[in-house]
Amino acid sequence: SKNQHVVPHCSGWAIRGEGNSRVTRVTSTQREAINIARTISRNQGSELFIHGADGRIRERDSHGNDPFHQKVNKMLKRHRVYNIEGYLSRFCTEEYFLSLIHISEPT
Repeated sequence: SKNQHVVPHCSGWAIRGEGNSRVTRVTSTQREAINIARTISRNQGSELFIHGADGRIRERDSHGNDPFHQKVNKMLKRHRVYNIEGYLSRFCTEEYFLSLIHISEPT
């Protein structure tokens, strides 16, 4: 499974599999590219890297495969919370949710 990158492209925004010379798809908006790349990376169990217009990585989504999210998921299962998206939707922000369960992201 290859990590997916959303990168600037001369025709808008592109999705590129890590190490690939060719892009997977080109879209007119970054939002559309992110949605497509997120689906690909979730299906592949890989990470998603979102680059800004300057080409630098501005956001990363590991889809729960990193140690911090594994710790949160373990805690949630202990409390019988299996649908994190539905559970989080009750709160304003992820930071607020994390403050409620007293887990802070490692620095």
